[in-house]
Amino acid sequence: MAIPVLTRAGFDYPRGAGPRARRTISVLMGSVALLTASLVAAPPAVAGAPGWISICDFSHRLIADPIVFPGQQFAGHMHDFYGNKTTDGFSTIASLSRGTTTCSMTSDLAAYWAPSVIVNSAVRTPRSGSFYYQNVTRPAKAIVPFPHGLEVLAGDSHATAPPTSTKVFYWGCTGGGPSSSFTRPVNCGTGWVTVHVNFPDCWDGKHLDVLDHKSHMAYSIDPVTDGAYKCPKSHPVPVPRLTYALEFPVHDGRKIKLASGPAYTMHADFINTWKQKRLRHFVRNCINAKVDCDKPGN
Repeated sequence: MAIPVLTRAGFDYPRGAGPRARRTISVLMGSVALLTASLVAAPPAVAGAPGWISICDFSHRLIADPIVFPGQQFAGHMHDFYGNKTTDGFSTIASLSRGTTTCSMTSDLAAYWAPSVIVNSAVRTPRSGSFYYQNVTRPAKAIVPFPHGLEVLAGDSHATAPPTSTKVFYWGCTGGGPSSSFTRPVNCGTGWVTVHVNFPDCWDGKHLDVLDHKSHMAYSIDPVTDGAYKCPKSHPVPVPRLTYALEFPVHDGRKIKLASGPAYTMHADFINTWKQKRLRHFVRNCINAKVDCDKPGN
């Protein structure tokens, strides 16, 4: 089988390789065991930090997961989908690239999803979805765009206990509730419950996906706790830190359950099908240039 070549713009696959062949190549390449860097607490998404925000409304809800259960519908648990309107169990990189989006930036055709939030047996549709692209690693000028077709999963839908830190996801409140970050949802009083999911920001430079959907990515580390996050040697390519910020019409977070189980099973998925030229533009002019572009348009 011919092997795809990594270029500055992403992967150059063999002539004639269709979407299914590309997925097969990437997954087979990922069968080689990779060492995953140890995780340390990472800075949360911060308004005013270098980078930009893509605002993407809720699109639809399905029992589907095109990363974990590709080519299947009604597999796994229910998810809320944002961004690309065509995302379902049969989605491919090619089909998503032809899709349309709920994002305010029409160049953002990425697929974003997370488990549905349930309160008293009723599914709660999120009030808003903000997707932060920021720089965490240094130097900022070394950060490169996600390669087109990259598939990433953050969190663990099979977790059996609450996390001990807020490095991967954290719960909070907006609109008058407690402002701290929590490992579990809390009572926000008159405020609304929020959840932030941090995605790994270091890539191995080789695989678009792997069998466990995780070990091709790693979180940056700050070995001397001075704020200078760096990528581990096993995953040397720094990419933007993607953070989902979701807000739900729920006041008392203690009542929340997820379609995947308890609140500590929070997780999220991402497939990069941005219009790659625009993604490169935003990385260069916002992250590399250390500029807060906020919501930069299309």
